[in-house]
Amino acid sequence: MTPLPLKWRISLLVVVVLTIVITAISAVAYHEMQEHLLANIERTLQAMASGIVAAMDDVQSLEQLEAEVRSIAGSTSRRRSNHYRVWLEGSAVDLLASDPPTSEYGLLLRSVASHKPPRQGQVVFLDMPRQDDEYRSIWTRCSFGDGVANVLIAHSSHHAYHEMHEFLRLLLVLGGSLILGSGIAALLTVVWGLRPVQRIGQKLRLITRHNLGKASLEDINAPSELRPFVTALSKMIARLDKAMHRQRQFTADASHELRTPLALAKSTLQAVRTKDRSIEEYRSAIDDALDDIDRIERLTKQLLTLSRMDEGGEAPDWTEISLSGLLQDLVETFDARGSSAGGRVVSESLPDVRVRGDEDALRQLFSNILDNAVRHGPAVGTVGVSMTSDRQAGARVCVHDEGGKIPDEALPRLFDRFYRVDSSRAQATGGTGLGLAIAKQIALQHGGYIEIESAPDIGTRVSVHLPLAG
Repeated sequence: MTPLPLKWRISLLVVVVLTIVITAISAVAYHEMQEHLLANIERTLQAMASGIVAAMDDVQSLEQLEAEVRSIAGSTSRRRSNHYRVWLEGSAVDLLASDPPTSEYGLLLRSVASHKPPRQGQVVFLDMPRQDDEYRSIWTRCSFGDGVANVLIAHSSHHAYHEMHEFLRLLLVLGGSLILGSGIAALLTVVWGLRPVQRIGQKLRLITRHNLGKASLEDINAPSELRPFVTALSKMIARLDKAMHRQRQFTADASHELRTPLALAKSTLQAVRTKDRSIEEYRSAIDDALDDIDRIERLTKQLLTLSRMDEGGEAPDWTEISLSGLLQDLVETFDARGSSAGGRVVSESLPDVRVRGDEDALRQLFSNILDNAVRHGPAVGTVGVSMTSDRQAGARVCVHDEGGKIPDEALPRLFDRFYRVDSSRAQATGGTGLGLAIAKQIALQHGGYIEIESAPDIGTRVSVHLPLAG
């Protein structure tokens, strides 16, 4: 099911809230007006009843009393006039009445017999519905002669209910118009307010991989509420462009790196096929081709490693590792390799430091750094490994060689993939430009980081910082 557009949802919400508010206000207003109109009728009836009771106390003859009652209650010849009935308690004959007992209004006045009579001296108000009219009546009881007289006066409330019905129609018309107008105004306001979002959407639809770097949303005059959204979206586009640029560069570099050893292997094999060769020449050509294939294999393995690191995924099952033991083992391995070429790999007294992580990954991290130092340091120089630790700062492993010939402008780029300070030398030594990039990713995965400093007077020092276990 397609969700309702935002503009309709907001407009509908405004209409619903406004309908509830207007309905509540109208109901209160209608109730107050009804109470006011009925209160006016009841005050009129109260005055009439008090006047009749007073007349019954003062007037001596029945004829004079009837004249007084008619004068107080008004004529009964008109449709909307007052109707009255006065009778003694226990008597079926009316003492005074505005209408004959069998007439329509006479029967209406006698219908109060089904109600509980008020106490003497008190009043009760009753509604007396009629087919085409509404009557509000007052019933009271007072002493008259030797008995108790009942006084009942009915006043037409047709005009009051007519006014209430008119007021109700007015409320419906005004409330409906206000709700309709507010709904339209809310819709137009939402549409106007969403125009910056529509402009952003139109710009985003025009963005492709060809113009991603040139796309900008900063020229959109968005309101302050949308400005953080526009800024975040612009930064996301910039990050996406940078990531895609890095991906294209990585693909181009990887293709170039793979193409070079493939071309060398192919040229070697093609050259050896041009004429018959001796067994030694065939063996030499095969060895050269195998070296190139080994380089392709090593490069492919490193690319797969970087790809897995970029994907992230679930955290590995780390264990507690003796960093000093791991480093000592690597120092002995690389020293054995370096000794045959005249160089040395030595370590100072390494403290017992333990970290949490993936042992194979950390071994690869320090192997890459040591391999880089052995390859690019002086041929007969010494590579030193030292380590310090602190509870707050963690473990700091330093790999130092005596080279110190890395240009200052190259230092920030040493961890970039396929970057090499000396490409010709890297080709000769079999470097791929991925070792330090992999080392950096491994350090980041373990919550650490790597620093490099290089100068002719101090050599080149690579520092790896890792948090301690526990």
